[in-house]
Amino acid sequence: MVNPSSGKLHVLVIEDDPFQSALIEKKLELADFEVSCCKSIAEGLQLASQREFPIAVVDLDLGGESGLDFVQSLSRASPKTRAIIHSIDTSFETVKKGVNVGIFAYVEKGRNDNQLVDECHRAAAAYFRGRLDSANRKIAFQLRLLGAVDHGIIATNTSGGIIYWNRFSEKLTGIASSDALGRSILDFISVSVVDRKLLGKQMNSGGSWQGEVTFKPNLNLKVSVLVRLVLSVLKDSDGNQIGSAISIHDLTAIKANEERLERRAKLLEINAELGRLATEIEDREQFLKHCLTKLNDGLGLKYGQLIMIGPTDQSVSCIASVGDLTAANAGGQKLTNVDELHLQNPIEGFRIPFFDNGKQVGCIEGFFENSRPVSHEKRNFLQSISSLIAGVLLRNSAIHLWRSLFENSLDAVLLVGNDFQIVNVNQAATEVFGYPRTELLGMNAQHLVQKTQDSRMRLLGQTFLKKGQLRGEIELVGKDQQTKVCEFFAVANILPEIHIAHVRDITQKRASEKLISEQNDQLAHVQRTATIGQMAATLAHEINQPLGAISNFAGGVLFGLEKNNVSPTELESNLRRILSEAIRAGAILSRLRKFISVDLSKFEKTDLNECVRDTMLILNNMFFHSNVVVHLELDSHIPPIQVDTISFQQVLVNIFKNSTEAMQSIKASERHLVVKTLCEDGWVNVTIADNGPAVSKAIFESLFKPYQTSKPNGLGMGLCISRSIVEQHNGTMTMSQIQPNGMRTVVRLPIG
Repeated sequence: MVNPSSGKLHVLVIEDDPFQSALIEKKLELADFEVSCCKSIAEGLQLASQREFPIAVVDLDLGGESGLDFVQSLSRASPKTRAIIHSIDTSFETVKKGVNVGIFAYVEKGRNDNQLVDECHRAAAAYFRGRLDSANRKIAFQLRLLGAVDHGIIATNTSGGIIYWNRFSEKLTGIASSDALGRSILDFISVSVVDRKLLGKQMNSGGSWQGEVTFKPNLNLKVSVLVRLVLSVLKDSDGNQIGSAISIHDLTAIKANEERLERRAKLLEINAELGRLATEIEDREQFLKHCLTKLNDGLGLKYGQLIMIGPTDQSVSCIASVGDLTAANAGGQKLTNVDELHLQNPIEGFRIPFFDNGKQVGCIEGFFENSRPVSHEKRNFLQSISSLIAGVLLRNSAIHLWRSLFENSLDAVLLVGNDFQIVNVNQAATEVFGYPRTELLGMNAQHLVQKTQDSRMRLLGQTFLKKGQLRGEIELVGKDQQTKVCEFFAVANILPEIHIAHVRDITQKRASEKLISEQNDQLAHVQRTATIGQMAATLAHEINQPLGAISNFAGGVLFGLEKNNVSPTELESNLRRILSEAIRAGAILSRLRKFISVDLSKFEKTDLNECVRDTMLILNNMFFHSNVVVHLELDSHIPPIQVDTISFQQVLVNIFKNSTEAMQSIKASERHLVVKTLCEDGWVNVTIADNGPAVSKAIFESLFKPYQTSKPNGLGMGLCISRSIVEQHNGTMTMSQIQPNGMRTVVRLPIG
């Protein structure tokens, strides 16, 4: 709970080390928490039974007792408490046990001085969100139901399933709420076939309907009840249909109901007016005074008063009153809390207490003219007002939390209107853009966009309003006219026609990424060069083949010319063979020159099957001398995709070399390499599978780690660089062992 005098959230700390306990207490108090410390589980459970603690910080080792035992006991007694384990033991098994018992976070002692405070702030935010969401849902649902109240109240979803069935409906129909919830309203009524279809259609479409229907008798109700059923649409705060509100009227007591309707209409009018004032009045005491005045108007009280409890000394003071104070004091009236009102018992007065984070801070008391039973209308009205007051108090706490988060955000936060005029900014925005707050307010947000990106800004604006939110990067300019690369996330209409944008300056981050990318390119070049060096012998053999053929054909031509016995046809044939072999040698050198190139990445439309074949040609002699038989299974339906051909060939060379080297320890006749390509679900899969020997678990888990290699002269960077290249293509690279022997590598690249 929150201390109303300080506005601080209570934190329970269980730590048997006095030094650690004092240190934690000091840190959390500096972070605006109110701290209660104890040394044992028994003391902690005793404190938790006396007060609600939204957050508990628990040491794991408490002098032989386990902090996890306390967390288990606390979760049963106080399920809303967020438990944070603070321990030096960070083993996997310990963390796993903590997760299983429902801890909120796990913080290692001494690792990061601010982590414990950060986790407490995160737990506090979760606590407030839960309280706020729960209260707001309750208030919103009650107010919408009250807007459709007639007599019996039934709420259904859009399919006609009953989600609310009030006590008046139980009394009128003899059908218990437990029997009605979850079933269709059409299961309980008799109506004509035409009206039945129309009623079902209106519930689905959000229309209205009214007419006479008969509730079927059950065991508790021996005769049918004729009622007038009125159907209206039930909407949420955004105007979206969430179901139907159904009111039912007992036609056997119309006169009595008409009188009650008149009284109820007045109460509903007051309820609606107070609901409107709840959104317009920010001052809590002023709103409560309005509540007291309206309660007096609607209920005809003899006396009413608004009492506030002092935040420190618990003193009680009346800040507003209506009616005859003398008569109220002299009567010695009996008061009953609103949530304890009973329809059967007469009462003299009621009390509506209101709380701030579990602690009572005041109440509204009222006294009736005469002691009499409380009607359904008055009881529901009083309970609704009680919920409305609770919602206003929670809303004020939420506003305070929002303002704190807004001002203390590390990101620049801007609130803008439909015309992109800035209506509010936080402190971080003034630091990012260099303008004081007074200059940013009223400025058009487009003024902060780099002029070269005006057209992109207009396109982003159209997309944003259409989708409701947008995330991306854009170049902005501050007061110093320096261009900043910024990451942004914007959400539309957090308030009517007000949009929010979170902006983070990532200029330095992008510069660092560019430097790292350039260094990776250099490292990849070194790795490709090393690969070529290792392949030098086989490459020389591959080049010598066309050179030897050129030499032989040229020698034959010269010999024929010297003997003068060569025909023009034979001469032309030999010259064409020389030209063909020269072109072949040139192609080999061209492929090698491209592969070893240090040029920056160039993405282009590429036939992936052709890329695989070219790589096979580069490594043809390696496969031949290693006695590896290659099986190609290429999908002919693969469309061209955007890749950096040279980088992707490097990936294939690394995989092929690793597979070939792995198979050297098995029989030459059993060395098979299967290369497949397949197009499916918007992706292209390249699968390379060998039948080399199995590797140990330790080696398999370190395959993608840099500088980890089992080769005597290896760099340990091949697979690491390969996966990095694939991820730059927005793809994935995975490896798995084939049973009983072999390794399978799968590279997935997006077609788009």
